[in-house]
Amino acid sequence: MHIKQSQFIKHLTHTPQLYDLNEENRKIIIALRITTLAKQKKINIGSYLCKYFQCPHTSKYFLHMYETIEDTWPDKIYVHKPCSQSISYDEMLITDLIEATLQKYIMHFHGLLCEMLSKSQSERLHHNIVRLIESNHDKKVAL
Repeated sequence: MHIKQSQFIKHLTHTPQLYDLNEENRKIIIALRITTLAKQKKINIGSYLCKYFQCPHTSKYFLHMYETIEDTWPDKIYVHKPCSQSISYDEMLITDLIEATLQKYIMHFHGLLCEMLSKSQSERLHHNIVRLIESNHDKKVAL
């Protein structure tokens, strides 16, 4: 089987489309996009996120997670526009981090970040994602 080099590179760099993801991951990605846009425009996003997540605790911990990413990421977080079906690598990484936390794969979590963040930064982000997940499980609200 012979694959052209451009097809092979396209295959290696492929990310799924938004509609390919489960509802929880879509919800997180849309929240990331809207939060990023609101912060760029200096708009307080808190009340919107409370309605979006249907829980003030979940929205608070989502913002804590987002702010930790802003503080620790070596570059600005890159997300697509809210209407885009494409998924950025940052968006995919964040959903992978949440999934690793849900599955209690802490070594995988830190492995995803080991070249990007220090151990203490990675632990801080993990702690905030754990709080986000726990706030969501307490209320039985779909992320």
